[in-house]
This record gives sequence, structure tokens and C-alpha cells, in this order.
Amino acid sequence: MTADQIETLWSQFEAEDALFVYSTNAVEGSSLSLNETIFVLQQGIIPGKLAKDHKNAINGQKAYTLMLELARTQGRIDIEMIRALHAAVVGDDNPHCWPNSQ
Repeated sequence: MTADQIETLWSQFEAEDALFVYSTNAVEGSSLSLNETIFVLQQGIIPGKLAKDHKNAINGQKAYTLMLELARTQGRIDIEMIRALHAAVVGDDNPHCWPNSQ
């Protein structure tokens, strides 16, 4: 995919983050509906739902954003990037896991 094609589709990619997160987490057994996932991504919490489902939605959005940035910059997929994506999914905010960190 060229840089121009990526830019053309970028707003659609960004708009679909909640759907991507919902679908990915649903496969893993999340109790959140699509609307609840959207609410969690916007507000952070829904009373009465499992904390792990909130965490998985938020982490999923971080990983999706990082994946889109990789596509936008056409960055190299290497072990550091794979570690960074993994860290985003599991919620590890430790800076040594992120690309370009010292």
C-alpha cells in the first residue's frame, strides 16, 4: 500500500478502532457489547462490567493505534516493533518495550 493510499483511508482506519477492539476482544470472550466498548474507549469504565474487559479494550486500542502508526510510517517490522505491539496488548507501559526508546 502506498503512502497516498494510506492517507486516503486513514480516517476510516481511525474510525474503526472501536469495531476492531470489540471484534478482537469478543473472540477472547469479552463481556462488552460494541456500544459498551465504544463507551469504555471514550469514558474509561462501565460500572458492573469486569475490570479485565475494560483493560483489554483500552489496551487493544493502544495496540491498534500503534499498528496504524506502523502502517502510516511504513516502519520496519522487527523484533522491537513486535515487542511494542505485544506490550500494548498486555498493558505493559514500561518504556524499554517501546520502539525508539533508550
